[in-house]
Amino acid sequence: MVMLKAKSSEWAKSVTTGPTGEFQINAVPLGDYSVSVASQGFAQTSRDVTVTSGSVPVVHFQLQVASANERSLSRRSCSRCYRQLHAYDPSQPT
Repeated sequence: MVMLKAKSSEWAKSVTTGPTGEFQINAVPLGDYSVSVASQGFAQTSRDVTVTSGSVPVVHFQLQVASANERSLSRRSCSRCYRQLHAYDPSQPT
């Protein structure tokens, strides 16, 4: 998952990478952004990028394998979400 977040506004957009890890985000307003990349089993990383008129910024990331602690936390968080999601009974009033 790739997330692009403007530094001076609430503008943001997320996209999923292709099979080779490439991504493209179109129609991005001019300005300064933070680009974050997250993938299961890898440490999240980010870079700053500036979009100027007529530019097509290219950002490369080399993902690092997450530490054992991060992988463990990720699994616990996902398990908790899974249990909460399946604990919902639509026949019961909320």
